[in-house]
Amino acid sequence: MKIKEVLLSCCKNFVCQKLKTLEDTIAELKQSANNETKSSVGDKYETGRAMIQLEIEKNSTQLKVWSNQLLEIEKINPDKNSSKVEFGTIVKCSNANYFISQACGKFVVGVETFFTISVSAPIFIAMSNKKIGEQFDFNGNKIKILEIV
Repeated sequence: MKIKEVLLSCCKNFVCQKLKTLEDTIAELKQSANNETKSSVGDKYETGRAMIQLEIEKNSTQLKVWSNQLLEIEKINPDKNSSKVEFGTIVKCSNANYFISQACGKFVVGVETFFTISVSAPIFIAMSNKKIGEQFDFNGNKIKILEIV
């Protein structure tokens, strides 16, 4: 399996786990709202239901964000080669290795560590459209691009 395929799989699994967690949380919150009983205290019942509804809305918003991230990841063609840094490329630099997809954290493949970053990450903006052998400045450091996959 190619390294890009492995990283894509890692990213998809990460996002799918986030989606499942959010879906489970929303289901639990809905169940909790349905089980909420009217209190003799009066407004306590309505306040509790309103707070649960706000949590459902917050989690639903996150669910949409992560769903969109999964759609973006699925647009990456693992067989596509590129001569410049762009969405979907693996970039090996003098300081670290990056997979330009979505921000899913750090993955170790074999003996190499890869940081998954999105196109809105400041380091991606600094290296965008650069080619092998070129340098870019980031946080006061000169970083050289060694390989693009």
